[in-house]
Amino acid sequence: MGCNPILCGILTSGKDNKGPRLQAFIHDAKRFATYNGSIIEEAPLQLYSSSIIFAPETSVIKNTFKDPIPHWIRRLPKVESFWGPVMQTLEGHSDWVWAVAFSPDGRLLASGSGDGTVKLWDAATGTVRQSLEGHSDRVMAVAFSPDGRLLASGSDDGTVKLWDAATGTVRQSLEGHSGRVWAVAFSPDGRLAPGSGDIFVKGHWVTRGKENLLWLPPDYRADILALRGNILVLCHVSGRVTLLDFH
Repeated sequence: MGCNPILCGILTSGKDNKGPRLQAFIHDAKRFATYNGSIIEEAPLQLYSSSIIFAPETSVIKNTFKDPIPHWIRRLPKVESFWGPVMQTLEGHSDWVWAVAFSPDGRLLASGSGDGTVKLWDAATGTVRQSLEGHSDRVMAVAFSPDGRLLASGSDDGTVKLWDAATGTVRQSLEGHSGRVWAVAFSPDGRLAPGSGDIFVKGHWVTRGKENLLWLPPDYRADILALRGNILVLCHVSGRVTLLDFH
């Protein structure tokens, strides 16, 4: 199979250029390839249309390889002038993503979702390495061990699972909490320290087990929460973050 003209052009164009022009070309090519990683993986022929059409107006790659744009597209969409801060958008979960964490070496990204799965992504390409299934409810927390070999996940099902990050198999399933597990963390020596699921938010109340501890006024109710030990963090739409420490 011959080389894709656009990809080949990215690799060969600018070889004779020096200085700022070459640097700009390489930088733009990297952004173009990273941003369109999913297209390259799933529908490479769309590089001729979708990737070019939706690239920013000032993209060097767009302006160098705009000839392949299909002639039947008479009016192109209005796009941003420059590349934005978003490097990639990773798609694959079927519900909200509640937690993400990078491996210590930065090569993997773990995500926990309301679909009950944990996914391991290649941080460089954005492709799914593993899809870990085993929780019976949404996954609220994920964390890598200091050596990157283990991944811990905490769930609304009240369990913490330890996964082999290389194979995706479950090493252990830890049970004992009477409520959801909001947070998990490894100590520096690699020991697991799950956040207590006994303290959580139920309706308008902060509860411990079946006991109502604290009623939350409307301004302090939040959809996004986190728990580390007995410290409850409430994240509000306004941007305010509330921390509560319970003993």
